Amino acid sequence: MEDRPSTKHILLIIAMAGMVGCSVGLVQNVAGVYFDPIASDLNIGRGPVSFSLTIYVMLSAMGSLLFKRICDRIGAMFTIRSGAILLIAGTILSSFSKDLISYYGFSIIKGIGGGLIHLVSASLFINNWFSKNNGLMVSIAMAFSGVAGALFSPLLSAIINNYGWKIGYVVNGLLMCVLLMPLLLFKIGYHPEDLGLKPYGYSVSKEESNTKDNINKADRKVDVLLFIYSLIVGFVTCVPQFFPGHASVLGYSASFGSLLISLSMITNIISKVILGAMVDKIGVKKAVMITSFIVLLGSIMMLKDIAINVAALLFGFCYAGSTVGLTSINRDQYCEKEYLIRYPIFSFVSTAVNALGSPLVGSIYDTFNSYDIAFFICIVMMVVMLIDLYILERKEQR
Repeated sequence: MEDRPSTKHILLIIAMAGMVGCSVGLVQNVAGVYFDPIASDLNIGRGPVSFSLTIYVMLSAMGSLLFKRICDRIGAMFTIRSGAILLIAGTILSSFSKDLISYYGFSIIKGIGGGLIHLVSASLFINNWFSKNNGLMVSIAMAFSGVAGALFSPLLSAIINNYGWKIGYVVNGLLMCVLLMPLLLFKIGYHPEDLGLKPYGYSVSKEESNTKDNINKADRKVDVLLFIYSLIVGFVTCVPQFFPGHASVLGYSASFGSLLISLSMITNIISKVILGAMVDKIGVKKAVMITSFIVLLGSIMMLKDIAINVAALLFGFCYAGSTVGLTSINRDQYCEKEYLIRYPIFSFVSTAVNALGSPLVGSIYDTFNSYDIAFFICIVMMVVMLIDLYILERKEQR
């Protein structure tokens, strides 16, 4: 076993971080800065414009679900490089939108490309390359979704305010070119063996991997528990975007509401690295139980209006559970063959619920003029998740 990852291993992480930073950070996490300018320019409502993000998310979920099958047909590297090019092209072409139909069309191109370089594809690559410190490596790549959103959202907002949303999309596409350069230009592979290398930590994990091949191959109870987990993390992660609205209902200023979003984005980045490190140190289920309890605490504080700026920080741990937590639990529970089948399915469930959860939370507010019920649902869901994880832990001990 190598003492340190090779240059190729490090380059692989950089490439995967760029993929996640583009497919999530530079699309989903900056989408809000485009909605109002586009709606105003095209003289349409904000709702129809924001539906473009739903199109993107759903297509990304479908792409993630089919990723392994596509790779088997045309090759993994050709698949992700094609996805990168489609995402860049769809983003730049969005600047040529003249009406809602063309805007949706370019969102479809983005969605197809983004689905091929989304969270699932990055996780599968990293799992092939890292046996040791896998949780930490996954968390570093996943954290770049928040890093890209935090760094470039203010930049793109300023460009849009000064030069218009069309120039904003061109700049967005150019930023993607920069982040995806390691993927497009350097030689990496789906498996380290493609380059004559071994997974980092291979000799340490080989015996554990062989043992796991004999368990959880077709355990329906585990499938149900992870399906419940996927549903919960998918819904909970759609809630932070409504923090400004919740703050307004409670009587806080608009600037304070925006601060809550920023605080949750800070935790979005940090929590993934924290969870990844904990996964490697204390085990997957215990680590995810700790972060789930933190989200539960944040939900209670939000509902009761107790230091909601602190609550926003705590609630932001939900992003770690939906990314690092989801892939790590699947990897922990299944042998490699079953992991390749089930993880894309559970990721699809989580992403789909996230896309559908946003209009549900909006409808809750429209009906009750309050977000309290949404936070109460989060509290119930997090309690269920803790029970879910406890059952998984007890099952493994038996």
